[in-house]
Amino acid sequence: MGIFNKLKNLLEQEKVTEIEKMDFKRCDSFGGKYIQNFADKSFPLCPFCKSNPAWEIHIANISVELFPLEKVKSLYHMRCQNCSAIIHVENLRNPGIDIPEFILNPNPKSCAKNVIVDYCGNQNKVADITGKELTIKELNEI
Repeated sequence: MGIFNKLKNLLEQEKVTEIEKMDFKRCDSFGGKYIQNFADKSFPLCPFCKSNPAWEIHIANISVELFPLEKVKSLYHMRCQNCSAIIHVENLRNPGIDIPEFILNPNPKSCAKNVIVDYCGNQNKVADITGKELTIKELNEI
């Protein structure tokens, strides 16, 4: 196995460990209700196991260096309760202050917001697209 493949495997293992540490839950209270609504409306069926996902949410804020300033980026993770598939969207405007328009008024038919696939789930019926960035429409059509 080449050095590139070894490094890739280590990074994948690190990401899996990071995902396992996330605290996912239904967020119907003020802080998470908008992202919960976004997940439920944008993905009424899990794109991976094709069931009613009852999405659980994990919100993380991370620092991103954008020269010359450091800015916080919000990551909104969504996990299917049935197959454990995990996807996320990002907000780089004013996380923690501004709730992005695509979350406040989700319209999956016209929304071109990109969704990143973190994990395709354990009941995956589609090709592995981990790490891919797709629009909401594209993800719903797989």
